[in-house]
Amino acid sequence: MSTNPLHLLSSAALIGTDRRAPEWPAFEGELGALVQQVSAEAANGQTFLRVAGVLGACHLAGRNQPVSSREAPAMCPEESLRAMHDAPVVQAITGILTDGPMRLQAEAFQVLAKHGYGLPHRLLPKALDAGRRSIVLRESLLPVLGQRGAWLAAQQADWGYAAGANSDNLAEESWEHGSLDQRKLFLRRLRPVDAARVRTLVQLALPVEGARERAALLEELRPGLSLEDEVVIEPALKDKSKEVRETASRLLGAMPQSRFTLRMAARLDACLKSEKKFLRGEVITLDPPTSHDLEWKNDLISETPPQGSGVGQRAWWLMQITSRAPLGWWVERLGKDPAELIAWAKGTEWKDALIRGWAEAQSLQMLPEWSQAMLEAELYEGTALNPFDLLLSLPVAERERLYVPLLTSHLKAQHSVMSGPLEKLLQTIPPGGTIASTEVGRGLLRAVRERIHGGAAQYEWQLRVPLVELVCVLPPALLDEAVADWDLQRPEVMPFAEAVARLSVVADQRKLLHALRP
Repeated sequence: MSTNPLHLLSSAALIGTDRRAPEWPAFEGELGALVQQVSAEAANGQTFLRVAGVLGACHLAGRNQPVSSREAPAMCPEESLRAMHDAPVVQAITGILTDGPMRLQAEAFQVLAKHGYGLPHRLLPKALDAGRRSIVLRESLLPVLGQRGAWLAAQQADWGYAAGANSDNLAEESWEHGSLDQRKLFLRRLRPVDAARVRTLVQLALPVEGARERAALLEELRPGLSLEDEVVIEPALKDKSKEVRETASRLLGAMPQSRFTLRMAARLDACLKSEKKFLRGEVITLDPPTSHDLEWKNDLISETPPQGSGVGQRAWWLMQITSRAPLGWWVERLGKDPAELIAWAKGTEWKDALIRGWAEAQSLQMLPEWSQAMLEAELYEGTALNPFDLLLSLPVAERERLYVPLLTSHLKAQHSVMSGPLEKLLQTIPPGGTIASTEVGRGLLRAVRERIHGGAAQYEWQLRVPLVELVCVLPPALLDEAVADWDLQRPEVMPFAEAVARLSVVADQRKLLHALRP
């Protein structure tokens, strides 16, 4: 039998109370007495509705499980956040938590926090469930849970990630005895204020944790990564777990001055030869290693290319070394800027290995000047590098300036549907974030609307979701424009009628949020 009493009642409803008398869930204490009282006062159909009403009220109050025999929890501390009583706003947040996009939920939490409000208490179970499903949502959620939300979270294992969200003592306890998610959250919150302590905690934990936990805790050093973390990360290159070794390699590869990346640079330096040519002056040539050094294994440079990759051994070694070497080393060593280096690489017989290696190195180091050069040269073609990821290292204004051109050129080059590149573009905007430029937002809205009205997206059902997501990131000044001018009578637009209705709801919800004042 299901442990959830609402599931038990659902089964009874499907069969019909007239066909078979329901089996009422049993509870102890006051709830049990109330269920027993209402189940004895009326016929089965009426009793069913009454019991369902009692359990529904308990569900809204955060009670999703039967009463346990464990000791009653301590009283909830006095609430520290202001209550939200504005009925339209509460209704909007209810709708957002019920079926709103995750990034809209994050924006709602951020707006409440900005004005010093907590979530309405009756919405706490919904919000905690949303945080359980989405890790990236938790950073926005925790500040609006208040004391009641943190107390509720401590009563259910599924909400354990938020237990102690407003208590330093409980946060310390979550590191010692909490789940992996709770420990990661503790490190994430501590890292900006005490990076040295986080480093020490991770260093002490690595010898006693399982492989999955070791990799996850190492990854928590990425925010604010510095050379001081090298002492913890470098020994992990020899870890028994491949996942841990690769995590360490990526972290060290993101630090241009680490001993690991400097070893890679020394290996590359041995491959470069300078020759003086008549009329051409000094010419730099590249001659990759001809044999695999046994010491390379210590830095995870494998000897054999993946089966079916079509990459030769020397190119494979060059690509691996290049992928973990400092990109700035190339600029300094050859005296060329990134654009000139890309042109130089294209003139060598090792261009594919260099370009793929640089693409991976850039995914770790994210240097703005390299992003700009790679975007201009479309260097991401044929690599695993997402061109929209390159935008993340650019200043916001420059990043947004490239949104529409990159989306348009990506569509022309790939002859693809719009949904894929639009989703990747939206991923460059953090949950709850919005496009700063009104003109850029209007340009994106125009590009999507023209594609739909022009009939190119008539059978592109995947575009319906990012269309609504786009309205979640538009500047508030554009929300009325986002809703207007959809000709739903046209056959090309009719498949998007439901998405247009959905984006209209989202626009109204966002307008209510942004009208909120302290």
